[in-house]
Amino acid sequence: QQNNVLRGLSIPPDMAILALIYYVLSYFLLAAFGIAIGAIVGSEQESRQLSAIIVMPIMIPYILLITFIIDPNGTVPTILSLIPFTAPMAVLMRVGLTAVPLWQIAVSVVGLIVLNVIVLWISARLFRWGVLSTNKTPGLRRIFQILRGKAPEIAPSQPKLPEAA
Repeated sequence: QQNNVLRGLSIPPDMAILALIYYVLSYFLLAAFGIAIGAIVGSEQESRQLSAIIVMPIMIPYILLITFIIDPNGTVPTILSLIPFTAPMAVLMRVGLTAVPLWQIAVSVVGLIVLNVIVLWISARLFRWGVLSTNKTPGLRRIFQILRGKAPEIAPSQPKLPEAA
């Protein structure tokens, strides 16, 4: 006789679909941040440090788990559900504990999509600059210049062809 711990576990289809939506949006958001970080850092150690700064806000709902358990529709869980960084974990925690208004889910998904577009745009600009200027780590001021399009582009070095006689 096999003792199966997860025998009574059932996940409602709507929650599974919601989890899949948040997973995909979160994955693309973290990938876009990864592109941006990779374009502006000069070493693996720097990239790990910046990645930790990005991941920490995403973990806030987990840190405040007791608040979600005590009052899932309270002020803190509701606000965290509406902030794009914390929405994926916060909304799924709330949906597992209580009924979440549909408008809050819609606002969090739309906010996450908008944040994805913004971060991807920023990442593309930084990556374009990073690829063209190898071995240059930009400062914060330089990053803002790149994003505004004010930074001079660095042309890749091309070998000179011998002149024909």
